Amino acid sequence: MPKLAGILISIIGAVFVLGGASLACAQETGPSSANASAETGWVIKNYDTTVDVAKDADFVVTEKIAVDFGSLQKHGIYRFIPLKYNDNAGQNYQLRFKLLSVTDGANHPINYELSGWNTKNIKIGDADRTISGKQTYIIKYQIKRGIRFLETDELYWNATGNEWGVPIEMAEVTVNYPAGTTEIKTKCFVGASGSTNQQCTAGAQGNTATFGALNLSAYEGLTIVAGAPAGTLTKPSTVTQIAMTLADNLSYLVLLLSLIAFIYIWYIGGREPSGKNTVAPEFAPPDNLSPSMMGVLKDERADMIDLSVGIIHLASRGSMTIKETETKKLLGKSKDYEFIKKASKAPDSQFDKELLEAIFGGSNTKKLSELKNKFYFHIPELKRLVFDDVLKKGYFNGNPTTKKASAIALGIIIPTGLMFLSAFISGSIVSAFISVILLVPFAIWFGLSMSQKTPAGVEALRQVRGFRMFIYTAERYRAKFEEDTNMFTRFLPYAMVFGLTHKWAKAFKGLDVRPPDWYSGHSTFNTLLFANLMNDVSRDMNSTMVSSPHSQSSGSSGFGGGFSGGGFGGGGGGSW
Repeated sequence: MPKLAGILISIIGAVFVLGGASLACAQETGPSSANASAETGWVIKNYDTTVDVAKDADFVVTEKIAVDFGSLQKHGIYRFIPLKYNDNAGQNYQLRFKLLSVTDGANHPINYELSGWNTKNIKIGDADRTISGKQTYIIKYQIKRGIRFLETDELYWNATGNEWGVPIEMAEVTVNYPAGTTEIKTKCFVGASGSTNQQCTAGAQGNTATFGALNLSAYEGLTIVAGAPAGTLTKPSTVTQIAMTLADNLSYLVLLLSLIAFIYIWYIGGREPSGKNTVAPEFAPPDNLSPSMMGVLKDERADMIDLSVGIIHLASRGSMTIKETETKKLLGKSKDYEFIKKASKAPDSQFDKELLEAIFGGSNTKKLSELKNKFYFHIPELKRLVFDDVLKKGYFNGNPTTKKASAIALGIIIPTGLMFLSAFISGSIVSAFISVILLVPFAIWFGLSMSQKTPAGVEALRQVRGFRMFIYTAERYRAKFEEDTNMFTRFLPYAMVFGLTHKWAKAFKGLDVRPPDWYSGHSTFNTLLFANLMNDVSRDMNSTMVSSPHSQSSGSSGFGGGFSGGGFGGGGGGSW
């Protein structure tokens, strides 16, 4: 169990780390240029950005925005900065933002309002006061998770944003890596979002890279790429990356909590009660269990083999006889079996009674071929009754099949609902789908592993295993067989349930075993031939009994493929 959980969590961790290693940088922005009109009457004279990158890969951005409102009466400007992106796996990737200060050109504080989650909106100015002419606004904020660790320690930053509805006469960017950094690679893009125009300046000296662009029109911006040699900055640990991805994609957190809940529920209520561990040979069916009941106890489900051996068991106990028949057909002969009811032996249980009724109805004889497309109707009730027989002995807390199915259903439905609810909250539908895909096999394992046995059931199963051990090692006990000449056919249905028919028959080879009086066929009797024959009868019964009319058939990096508006950062702003 811990191994399975460890493997699954490792897979999740790999998705987190690999997905976050390379970002597609599709971003959520504020008001789009497709929905906003260009502003007139004012201009951004200079958009001067300084980015100071720390050794731990956090960086501080200082934006000095010099505007000229002319004769317009304005309250100030607003600036929106997107923080939510998608990585190449489609997962959420959220930058961490901290606003440090908002001041004027003389570094005096200015009124502002900060709002937003996925996009930070900074509304600067005083609603009770209007201004005009030249103004300067300095916005200083810290960004975490904004460096991409690729071939270089790369800052791919949309410095101005592409959502300003006014021209920018001059845009300048200075990027300062930690002291001692050399060989910084640079690249830049200008224009509307998606543009690959590189009519801008880019260069580096020492630990500083500089960029510039002139005369940007409304909804055009400057995007820069600065890459220091790999290892210049400290990459976050895998644990930190996983923790951040969990926070960005709440569906993964729901998945992790679900796995923990599965383990906890299984530990406190899903394990089998403790009992004796030693398994010793049992020379008779424990607790007078029929082979059908034994089949249910050993695998906690009712199979068709449990029904067909139930018929053979009824025959071996004198409730009916089985006669092998042949029917002539155009292309040869077809084997069939005729069941003949005997009134001398009353059924042992309600399951046996219903099984006889399903076979014979109101008649005393019935051919197996006559049950085709008819018997299937009784199968659900027969499976329920054999479960009832086991439940009456107190071996289970409830029907294992029903309870396991319920555990699987709840283990899938409840976490899946929470995953998609969290995806709605965090805006990452991809992580919800990935989480569900990872959840389903674990939920199935969880449901199938939830034991419903009581202490009495655990003890009975131990004895059943002992009886199986006796049948498996039957050749050691040949002396017992000479004392009981009917043991071969009496226990044969049990051997069939255990899948040990051949091994059981082989143990009687060479012994004087009387043929059963409840079966008549066309072959010479010996134990191996008869055991194989009973396997054939069981298979024929199973295929015929399940037959129904409904079952009949009719015939990337900024250096490799960057563009204006790509990378982190961006957004834009306007006046108010």
